[in-house]
Amino acid sequence: MDRLDQFLRTAINHYRELLEMLITLAEPGSLSEGGGGAGLSARLAACQAAAREADRELLQVLDAGSDSYRQLPRMREYQALLRQVAERNQLLLDRARASRALIAAELAELKGAKVAVAGYRRSAETRGGRLSESY
Repeated sequence: MDRLDQFLRTAINHYRELLEMLITLAEPGSLSEGGGGAGLSARLAACQAAAREADRELLQVLDAGSDSYRQLPRMREYQALLRQVAERNQLLLDRARASRALIAAELAELKGAKVAVAGYRRSAETRGGRLSESY
C-alpha cells in the first residue's frame, strides 16, 4: 500500500498542476501574457505527458494489487481531480469551438468586403490609358 500511496500522491500532484494550468488558460488575457499561447501550450503538453506517465505507473501498481484501493482517501481525491480536469477540458473545448466559429464568421465577412471593394477598382487596361495615348 505504501507504493500505491506514493504513486497516488505523484499522480494527484500532476493533476493538480494540470488543473491549475487549465484554470489559468480559461482566464481572460492568459494567452496574451507571459510568452503567449506557445509557451503555455508547451508547458501544458509537458504536464499532460507527466500525468499520463504517472497514470501508467499507477495502473501497473493497481493491476498487481487488490480492490481495496477503492476505499483509500487518496484514490477518491484522485478520482475527483480527474473529474475536475475533464470538466475543465470540456469548458475550454466549448470556448475554443465558439472562438473558432466567431473567427470563421469574421473571416467570411472580411472576404465578402474584399470582394465588394474590388468591384470599385478600375481595371488595369482603363487606368492611365488617355495619358499614354496622348504622348
